Amino acid sequence: MGLDTSIRVDCPNLAGRMFVKQLGLQRSGTNALRALIEINWPRVEVLVKRLGNKHEPTSWERLGRCLVSAEGWEQGLSADVRERLKGLIERKELPLVVSSKEYVPWVVSYYRYQRRKVLYGNPEAEFPLDRRFVERVTGHWIEAMLSWRAMARMARFAVEVEHLQLLSAPGAVLRRIQAALGLDWEISVTTLEGYARRGTEFMRGEELIDSRIVFDPGYHLGELWRGHVPGKVLKGLEESERVMRGQYPELADLLDYRSRRWRSSRGD
Repeated sequence: MGLDTSIRVDCPNLAGRMFVKQLGLQRSGTNALRALIEINWPRVEVLVKRLGNKHEPTSWERLGRCLVSAEGWEQGLSADVRERLKGLIERKELPLVVSSKEYVPWVVSYYRYQRRKVLYGNPEAEFPLDRRFVERVTGHWIEAMLSWRAMARMARFAVEVEHLQLLSAPGAVLRRIQAALGLDWEISVTTLEGYARRGTEFMRGEELIDSRIVFDPGYHLGELWRGHVPGKVLKGLEESERVMRGQYPELADLLDYRSRRWRSSRGD
């Protein structure tokens, strides 16, 4: 069911901004969620590459090291803001928003994304969804989710948003974030008319949405992705999911997509 400590924290005003650190898997809706947060609450700034790349496994200690180094993306922060952020990190009071995705759908979605990039550069390239690919990305999924959930358990404020939650009930997701952060402004936008582009650290809110491309959540909500996976491959992924469920009980809610499908079909 994901983690939601939802402990309200009075985040200090940092140069007129409230910083939130985003962590999340690629293909889990991180840019869409970031856009919705920044559109509804303009003074909230979602950090994606500052304090470390949002897609990479990390820790509270690593966030602090990134800040102290003041290199790369951190160079744009003033000394005063860095010092105040340092205190938030040390007290584990910097708000975290974690974007997760169930294992099997994520592997398939991530494969399709990587394959598209490879074929763009070389249309003749072979890029199979094979055991080697699955083993490589599975290691990343496990390490990332374990590290982010460990951080969230220690945080004064952390919300985890699973991909299907964002697609099926974005308004409810935003209300969770609003209540936890103590934001008073009314939520004005709950759906996005367009596709969330890759974006950069310096793009904000509506700039992250490409209105020329229509995004159809039905591909994910209706599990149309299953039609793009050979039966043998899907069976192998489901078996891996079963084994991992025993190995990583703390990730069990993301390792049982078939059960979730069954519950949904019954209306539970």
